[in-house]
Amino acid sequence: MSGDLKTHLDNGLQAARTKDYQFALEHFLKAYAIDSEDPEVLANIGFAYYKLDKQKQAQLFLKESLRVKPGQEKVLSFLAKSQGFEAISPEVPILPTKQIQQLTEVASEKRLPQKKSKSSRKGRVRHFFTKVVGVTHTNNDGTNRQDIIDMCEEDERLVLEHQRDIPDHPYAIRVSRQSGEQLGYLRSGMGEEIVPKLEKGYKYISFVENITGGRRGKSRGCNIVIIVGTSGATEQAMVDHWNTLKKETKTDNPDPSEYGTGCVTLILLIIIAYIWLTYGC
Repeated sequence: MSGDLKTHLDNGLQAARTKDYQFALEHFLKAYAIDSEDPEVLANIGFAYYKLDKQKQAQLFLKESLRVKPGQEKVLSFLAKSQGFEAISPEVPILPTKQIQQLTEVASEKRLPQKKSKSSRKGRVRHFFTKVVGVTHTNNDGTNRQDIIDMCEEDERLVLEHQRDIPDHPYAIRVSRQSGEQLGYLRSGMGEEIVPKLEKGYKYISFVENITGGRRGKSRGCNIVIIVGTSGATEQAMVDHWNTLKKETKTDNPDPSEYGTGCVTLILLIIIAYIWLTYGC
């Protein structure tokens, strides 16, 4: 594996760990441009498309990964999910070269292929996760971004604003609390995608997903969710999308406190039984 390919692959995996699947996809596609026959690269492109709810593209790359390296259980699992748990044929078709080239154009354009008509996209709501960058810097008014992040709470609504007064960064997206206190910015690559869509009538709202760090001298970070609505989407529909997403996340990752009382009781019973068996007989 060449150095550049490994760098793009590692960067993509790091972005995926923070749920920044759009940024991850950009790196995976750059890795694909270096080696279009690497099954790991092909699989990761498929995973990223799957997370971005682009199931047709996900299926194409997952199948291509299986063509190069058959029998990958994780790839087969994601392929089944992307197909709505349909049965997977043991014969994996080879992708037409033209189809692959059309999909990889996103690497240079930094946007996903849009195959749906404008009417079918009207009122559509989707989401993606990312993290705020520049969180260790001091704001122009002298306030400390780390202190501001420390005051944030999960599920707090944030403000995304195109900051036009930075000549070197024309697509800078400022991230602030409702009070105007700045946490930092979105990645520059995201701004290049978001700003043109804002001008077309797209809507973006954001919430705090969680706060990271803060222990053992580590800087605090802020992971956020961004809800995207096309021109026909209402703000209420976007908020409802986030509320539904929260419920699904809570179901998949139940609060350990829900089981706290039962666990404590069980531990106490085990301790009592141990003492009785050791000293009571």
